[in-house]
Amino acid sequence: MATWTRQAAIVVSGAVLGVALDRLTKGVAGISGLSLAVVAIAGIAMFFSFEDNSRSLADFRGLTVRQTAGLQAELLDLKRRLALNVSFQGVKALNSLPDISGDKIAQAMLSAKRELLIVDLIPASGARPDASMRSDLLAEQWEAMLRLPLENSSLTYRRMCQVPSLDGKLLIPALEADFVDHCDGMLKLKRDHGARVSLRFAPTKYPYKFMIVDGTILILELHRFRSDGTDPVVDQELVIHDPDGSITDSFRAMWDDLADQPETRAAVPTDLRPHSP
Repeated sequence: MATWTRQAAIVVSGAVLGVALDRLTKGVAGISGLSLAVVAIAGIAMFFSFEDNSRSLADFRGLTVRQTAGLQAELLDLKRRLALNVSFQGVKALNSLPDISGDKIAQAMLSAKRELLIVDLIPASGARPDASMRSDLLAEQWEAMLRLPLENSSLTYRRMCQVPSLDGKLLIPALEADFVDHCDGMLKLKRDHGARVSLRFAPTKYPYKFMIVDGTILILELHRFRSDGTDPVVDQELVIHDPDGSITDSFRAMWDDLADQPETRAAVPTDLRPHSP
């Protein structure tokens, strides 16, 4: 009975993970979808921890040799596919650092060898949630990101900025000066060096910012509100090392969805200063 109870547990956890990924892909769950995914992964991890300290699957009574081998192979494959390494970084801890060498997020992004994808969330005020981070650390991070395409000509750096929209028209707010400088740098990289850099604006559809590094690392910002009705700020950042893409693929589908929206378009210099004469 215990054998089948454990099998049922892994099936239920897998089903919950599937529902969570489906909701995330469709953009209907927000952080609740992420919570489901974390619960499912935790449940599966507990299962494997129990299995690793219990008797071998080959000793289970009532199973034929073929059944045992098949079940064991399936569990090993699932364990491999869910070999996720998850860590958190709080903004309070980040702001105490002397530079970005100890910044988990910056180092994860700067480790990109093939592709760096970023989806921003920009509210109507133009105040990006990560403005809660120390400005000198952000500036150092952005400067290092601009060097990536120069140091590695095969690397692609693409950023998609979600902004408010109305009646099919993007409403690009006045952006923060430091962020404008970074976006100017992106456009200059493409114009002057032919770098594989892309900056686009898209309608707001997903309530978070996320980054994908080489298809194997997902970085997700967790936001909080200082008070009712204010713009969100970053509270924690979640880093998921996902070698098989079991989670990352769902966020890549969100990227593709934003890219396919009819309002989505490439940025031009006047977008960065929409209120300039």
